Amino acid sequence: MVRAATATQLRVVRCQAGGGTFALDLAAVRGVERADRMTSAVGEWPHVGALHTRGGGVPVLSLAGLLGLPETTPAPSDQLVLTEAAGSPLALLVEAVSPVADVPAGAVHPLPRHAAAPGYRAVIRSGDDLVPWLCPTALLGGGPAEGIPFAAPPYRRLPAAPRADRLLLLPLTDDADGPAWLAAVPAALVEETLGAGPTVAVPGAAGFVRGLRAWQDGVIAVLDLTAWVGLPPAGDHPAARVVVVRPPGTDEPVGLLVRRGVRMVKLPLPHLHSTRPFPGDEGKLAGAVETDASPVALLDLSRLGLGPNE
Repeated sequence: MVRAATATQLRVVRCQAGGGTFALDLAAVRGVERADRMTSAVGEWPHVGALHTRGGGVPVLSLAGLLGLPETTPAPSDQLVLTEAAGSPLALLVEAVSPVADVPAGAVHPLPRHAAAPGYRAVIRSGDDLVPWLCPTALLGGGPAEGIPFAAPPYRRLPAAPRADRLLLLPLTDDADGPAWLAAVPAALVEETLGAGPTVAVPGAAGFVRGLRAWQDGVIAVLDLTAWVGLPPAGDHPAARVVVVRPPGTDEPVGLLVRRGVRMVKLPLPHLHSTRPFPGDEGKLAGAVETDASPVALLDLSRLGLGPNE
């Protein structure tokens, strides 16, 4: 039986690894040691060495390496978080470890489905600050991450506007190699349009996932729209926008990072069927049309409701 949550029931330590911050449940932490106590191993990334204890040698794995980040050389200031996976002792090499922190139950949110990656248990939110919560056993392929017995607040639907006769046109390409492609999204599916803003990376998630972002009372995944449709990523630009949509077939909002130049048009939009080959993944489209200004890709946003690999 799951016990009732209290404001201080969850206790975590925060670790720095690969330039990111990650949380571990204090119940999974057996202690913290200096990295200079380990014997280094060469050429076995993410296995970086062994820690010799009274009970025998404990393998040391780089947390950054387990998350799929590039290989780095351990630094003398690094630390080891002692934990276990599948009942066996294990040490995780990290760059730094914070003091123990209490986390209110309401601050723990499910990881958005599109940001799913091995080893993640949830997301801790404090204001706009987000910290992914890891499960060492799941990170090593020992099964799914343990569930969180706390319900996150549901997303609120923003007041609906009469936008059934509107389309949002989103830039996909520039005009360096011909007419620039646009993507069309029904305005009725759009919850809000935001500035690009910072995101928190989720190492190991699909390549088109830019990261996590606080939105309303919850957390959403932000996807690079051009990368999702098989085109070069939009990249960082101060004028980029995040369009929050609710894909058909799901109630989980998704943020779409798009290039500058988003505009709304009223239907009907004069057009012809397009026979022009789409430069990206045509499987992400419901069709394509030609307008006076540009070819327009009609996105099949129901594909976004299918899961992170769609």
